[in-house]
Amino acid sequence: MGETIEYFTNSNLSLIPAVILQAKIGQTIPFMKFGFSMNFVNMNLFEGTYTYEYTTDYSIGVNASIGLNYLLNNNIGIFIETSVSSFTFYADKVIFTEEINGVKHSQEFELRDKFGNGYGNLEAIHEFPFNSINISVGVKYIL
Repeated sequence: MGETIEYFTNSNLSLIPAVILQAKIGQTIPFMKFGFSMNFVNMNLFEGTYTYEYTTDYSIGVNASIGLNYLLNNNIGIFIETSVSSFTFYADKVIFTEEINGVKHSQEFELRDKFGNGYGNLEAIHEFPFNSINISVGVKYIL
């Protein structure tokens, strides 16, 4: 019998309204940034001849950054920034597809209602945490 390979794919678009707090101390500008993200995610799990497509309207998360700008002159500066992003994708529905003899058979399951009350007819409710840490270093040009 063949080996079953399991892998995920996903696509994500995030909108992040944020507040930036900064102070100018000579040529140095330390800053902090904080915001909430609205994430639009689709996720697919492939397992042999089975495909699970998880979807939801959106997920809410948080983003935070701390950094430092240093002005070399009136037009050029350098910066370093560390940021953290975090959200959990809670699927509202899953489309289960099985391929039998080259023919695909699909079935859709509701996992929970829009307000998170109650669960559908699947035993396992999937939560997918997404977290990332980013360090950026660069040069900025000031107009």
